[in-house]
Amino acid sequence: MVLIALASGGAAEMNNGLAWVIIGGLISSLFLTLVIVPVVYSILESIVGRFNKNKEVVNYAEEMVADYVPAEVGEDGFTTKHV
Repeated sequence: MVLIALASGGAAEMNNGLAWVIIGGLISSLFLTLVIVPVVYSILESIVGRFNKNKEVVNYAEEMVADYVPAEVGEDGFTTKHV
């Protein structure tokens, strides 16, 4: 796209603007994906962590290897444990 954006000539004038728009879109989406989204996620996680300060901490390593307990939804719409 840089070559198209910097090209000079009679037919290149039509494509120069479009090339600059594509370059700007790619750079802004790269910046948004690699910087803005992780920063916002980190900020929101710290806010949620402050609200959950006194709650029980879940050990996800143990939960990954725990036995599966199937559950069924009863007639009242609530989940009941299947034993």
